[in-house]
Amino acid sequence: MRRAKSKEQPQEETAPPKEPDSGSVEVRPGTGRVYMTPFGFHRFAIDFLDASRALLPHTSGRARSVKYFLLYKSIELSLKAFLLTRGISLELLANTRKYGHRILNVLDLAQEKGLDNVVHLSDEQLSAVRFGAEYYFRRTFDYFDFIEAVTGSKGDPDVHALEGAASALIEGLREVIHEDQTD
Repeated sequence: MRRAKSKEQPQEETAPPKEPDSGSVEVRPGTGRVYMTPFGFHRFAIDFLDASRALLPHTSGRARSVKYFLLYKSIELSLKAFLLTRGISLELLANTRKYGHRILNVLDLAQEKGLDNVVHLSDEQLSAVRFGAEYYFRRTFDYFDFIEAVTGSKGDPDVHALEGAASALIEGLREVIHEDQTD
């Protein structure tokens, strides 16, 4: 069967693009990068912590993994916000072989860069962060893990200690982050 050739329709003239309103942002297709500042990372860390707190009364069974995911994401973003204020590049922090979502590596680097001088995390909080970090990295909290479901896990991190760590990081870094924005 032969297809009929389609006739091209005449192109409609388009009006020249309007100037964006004052205060608006215009995004056009193309290649580019947008970099978040330490303030942006800190803001998102707060949002993830707030979201985890909204789940507290409703968290049970497997749904608790959502709370863990939100808490670890908050902790990750807070640590990265701190490291950005210390001159560590976003490219390095995004390097999935070295850092990425490897919270233990990010935490170790943050401690090397003086995190302990800015934020006090208790031994219990640090232990909770370290305990579930591998689960977070392997994405066990945000994806169903069949092996874990069948064989069981080695336990769960202390949710109250994790929430305390996330909160301590956010509060302790608030001044550092805002100072960085004014420099």
